[in-house]
Amino acid sequence: MTALLEVDDLHVRYGRIPVVHGISFTVPEGRVVGLLGANGAGKSTTMRAIMGQRSATGRVRFDGTPIDSLAPHKIVARGIALVPEGRLVFKTLTVEKNLRMGAYALGRTAFWQAEAGIDEVLTLFPELKPLLRREAGELSGGLQQMLALGRALMARPRLLVLDEPSLGLAPLVIERIYEAVLLLKSRGTSILLAEQNARLALRSVDYAYVLQTGQIVEQGDSEFLRSSSRVEEIYLGGDVESSTPSPTAS
Repeated sequence: MTALLEVDDLHVRYGRIPVVHGISFTVPEGRVVGLLGANGAGKSTTMRAIMGQRSATGRVRFDGTPIDSLAPHKIVARGIALVPEGRLVFKTLTVEKNLRMGAYALGRTAFWQAEAGIDEVLTLFPELKPLLRREAGELSGGLQQMLALGRALMARPRLLVLDEPSLGLAPLVIERIYEAVLLLKSRGTSILLAEQNARLALRSVDYAYVLQTGQIVEQGDSEFLRSSSRVEEIYLGGDVESSTPSPTAS
């Protein structure tokens, strides 16, 4: 199976403090791969390093080409789009303009001629359709997460990077987001998913790596990790199927 993303011996520091300690993993084309771990395990730091937002050492290749020395906007132009932790929508812009901003990586013409992409996003998230003229800052957290995911899809990425998509959302909204993830998976979208919510992640991923204090301590397919006593001990503290963090308001 062809590896779309290859991360080899990645090290990241915050000042003098090492945070990620030489991790290696791959995302095969058309697959959903998870980075699982508790808060502070190094998942978001790893994703920021892949996207060129955090200085790191090691090798990152996308479709066989090194990207570890590229600026973030050039990485996006290569075909990787990030949905960041905390959503980070443009709160003073309308929903429509937020979506158009996602297409900007394809060029200025794509920004103004993004109707086909917007229609696709609204098919995925029809909840956004009546809100196109609404400022993004007025939306609930759940709707902002849908918008952030839709904005990333506007760049027509070959690899979608989702950083903690369930964080801070109500259970019904989390289910809605993961319905979209499963639909994208069924369409063959390649996805790298960082998640604390083990139950949902293992229902969606093909393969996952478990991080603890910046190191990969376990890996395997979802069936194996659901039954792994080591995963329960080092990360979940109990039954995988019942280990869903308590969500906050949407």
